[in-house]
This record gives sequence, C-alpha cells and structure tokens, in this order.
Amino acid sequence: MRPPMTDYKQMFTAITRNPRYQRNLDWGVPRPGHPEGTIRAHIAEVERNLETLRHKLSETDYWQLKVLVHTHDTCKGEAKPGAPIRSPNGHASLARAFLAEFATMTTCCRCCSTTMNPSRSGGSLDRKAGSIGNASTRS
Repeated sequence: MRPPMTDYKQMFTAITRNPRYQRNLDWGVPRPGHPEGTIRAHIAEVERNLETLRHKLSETDYWQLKVLVHTHDTCKGEAKPGAPIRSPNGHASLARAFLAEFATMTTCCRCCSTTMNPSRSGGSLDRKAGSIGNASTRS
C-alpha cells in the first residue's frame, strides 16, 4: 500500500492509474437512476458537471471534487447487491475504503460517504453537481 497523499492532483493520477480503479470502470448496464450504464460513462457525465463549475472553484476544491467524482461509484461492481449504504459491503463503504488508500484527510473520506447517501447530504454527488451545472434531476 502506498503512503497516503494530500496533493489531490497527485492523488487523482494515482487513483486513475490504479488497477482496481481500471478494472471497475466498465462495470454496469443502463438502469434506473443511471441510464448511462457503466461507471466510466457515469464518471464522464459527472465530470462534465464539474467542468461547468470549475470557474467557481479553487484549484484545491476542483481537484478534491475530481477525486470524489472518480471514486464515489468506482466500487459498485464489488458491492454486495442490496447492501445498505453503511454496510462494509455497500458501494459507499467500499469507495471510502478505496479512497482511504490514497487520502490522509478524514474529511475527504467522510465527504465521499456523505455524497453517497442522499438522506444525509441532500443528494448524490452527481445530483449536487448537476443542480448547479445543469438541469439534471436524476438521483
């Protein structure tokens, strides 16, 4: 395991080069809430929302959000179907553990889990970005 990082741009590069990340990108099929299908397509969609917001963000905030865009659903294919959001086998918990391999900041890991739970955060990461960046209303 690599030592945790605090440079989000460096963290993003390490995450996107990670074999586990790469292996999970093509998981998924179109389904309710995610008509785009694969994790790769979902990331591309959410990343477009992030790019529309970039001018409103600090460089640090932009890269932190980019890390979250690329980690928040990356472990869905490894999750136990139907597992509760807080279950160790749920996709949010798996994403948080994956991110913890790279992040030192507890808040970054907490933020990842919070964005995955609409009841605690007011919406998912893609919905939050979409509500600011475009008219997306998907959950």
